[in-house]
Amino acid sequence: SPTSILARWHSTALIVDRLGDVYIGGWPVGDAGAARAGILKYDSESGRTARFATGVRQPAAFALEASGHLLAAEGSPHGRLWRFVAPPAPEISLPEFANQASTVVMGTADRGSRVHAFVDDSIQAIAMADEETGRFTMTCALAPNRDTTLVFAATGVGGAGLAGPPVARVIVHDDTAPRVML
Repeated sequence: SPTSILARWHSTALIVDRLGDVYIGGWPVGDAGAARAGILKYDSESGRTARFATGVRQPAAFALEASGHLLAAEGSPHGRLWRFVAPPAPEISLPEFANQASTVVMGTADRGSRVHAFVDDSIQAIAMADEETGRFTMTCALAPNRDTTLVFAATGVGGAGLAGPPVARVIVHDDTAPRVML
């Protein structure tokens, strides 16, 4: 958990992205820890922590742009501003109407990215974009006989990177056969 990470890490900056992943700037506790300063990423989905970036000497402040890009400001004496780039929103191919309980969603995203589909802020489906083409396919359940808003976001580097901006699509489910009146 992020709490156990903070016990082993001199944290100087912290931010949470749109997927709930936590970015922690600082350096490891102990001798020569400052020489290994950088940014860690806590993946809220898997519960794993990994080094996100090295070379950021004294991460003093973080900010997230609407596009998902992470800005990291170094403290004195370095004073640099780092910008880590998130993937763009995935391109989605989705019909406007469906009469089945689920629908197949096809699209493209940054090659090798992990694509999430959300309904009401809950993960509905996850797919990996192909390493060469960026294409992905997933199946999403639909609410019966009403509109379903699906929100898609890509996370770079197979989920180890930043989450890009979301894109929303609406699909209408209707499994009621028409009635003919004579």
